[in-house]
Amino acid sequence: GNSLDYTLTFYPATTGAKIIVSFSEFNVESNYDYLYIYDGTSTSATQIGQFTGTTSPGTVTATNGKGALTFRFTSDHSVNKAGWVATVSCEMPSAVQTFELAADWNWWSPNVDITLADFEAALGSNGITITDKEGHYATNSTYGWGGNLTSIEAGTMYKVQTNQACTITVDGALVDPAEHPITLVPGVNWIGFIGTESMSLSDAFVNLTPTNMDYIQTKDGVATYYQGIGWRGSVTTLNPGEGFIYKSKATTDKTFTYPSAK
Repeated sequence: GNSLDYTLTFYPATTGAKIIVSFSEFNVESNYDYLYIYDGTSTSATQIGQFTGTTSPGTVTATNGKGALTFRFTSDHSVNKAGWVATVSCEMPSAVQTFELAADWNWWSPNVDITLADFEAALGSNGITITDKEGHYATNSTYGWGGNLTSIEAGTMYKVQTNQACTITVDGALVDPAEHPITLVPGVNWIGFIGTESMSLSDAFVNLTPTNMDYIQTKDGVATYYQGIGWRGSVTTLNPGEGFIYKSKATTDKTFTYPSAK
């Protein structure tokens, strides 16, 4: 439109995420109409650029702590061009997950988005076997990794066998708990804690209504849920990278999400 001076700020819905805007078309009146893009929550933030004519901004990614981008568009009193076409999306920042594995069997779960190949590479010669609840497995041999396990999923526990104690590091996009609902089936579930900070059981399961006598078992302890009382047992917290067994006493499936770190 003509004689515009319009400002709009895009915020990510998830804390820690970054706004990305990718332009596929751009055409405004050259030297008279301008799009200004700022790396932040207002036009007081660092200006990424000003764009006019057919000079497209391309792909613009927020780098500020809020993950926000601010657009300001100004136009003169005449001549309208096609404008622009752009896609707005959010991206979780890259993160590193470091964890200690003991010799022999470990109960592990990812809180970053990685592939099976990523995990196998991180284990290297320390890894022997990776298995899930359904019995899918990957085994390391002189010929490399093989088996019928095809992926590593956030929110799932894997039993990982190593030939010695080791420290493993993997990196990928940080997993957003809100985008990874966990479904508990009646009976035994192998699940993992999605989070970057340890949480008490009551905090971790704030979005779940447990059934009386549900219990969880980690590699080192157990806890049981008593209706009207809460969780009791040797397990009091869930920790990043920790997998555990959840025995649901419910007769139907239940779905929940972990909260974001406080």
